[in-house]
Amino acid sequence: MDLLFLEKPGFSVRKVNLQAVKAVAKMLGYELKTMSVGEEIEKDERIIRYLREQKRKGLNTLLTGNVKLEVHRAIYGSLCERARLELVEPLKELDTLELLMEYSKIDLQFMIIGIRDGELHSKWLGEIVT
Repeated sequence: MDLLFLEKPGFSVRKVNLQAVKAVAKMLGYELKTMSVGEEIEKDERIIRYLREQKRKGLNTLLTGNVKLEVHRAIYGSLCERARLELVEPLKELDTLELLMEYSKIDLQFMIIGIRDGELHSKWLGEIVT
């Protein structure tokens, strides 16, 4: 089984620490394949070709960590439709605070890198949450 990480160049408040993700994948016994993508991920023929190749090897499901972003759901849905895969989003619509609390039970740490206006004081930017 392959793990695929789609990396979109540029700034994003949802940017992940790719080296940490690679380390976790390796710790679990997987190699993480990364693909740099452009603005319209769902139209990227390299991704579609890769997913179709994986389907020929027996892949039938695309599993994502999407929780609430409808834009991501639409992108992944389009990729799956074009590659004839099933989309599975086990975290879909979960309460993000509850999810954070569950993650904290296994000693994951988070850094606050973005704040919506009026939802949290800016002093929290850069803080590590455990």
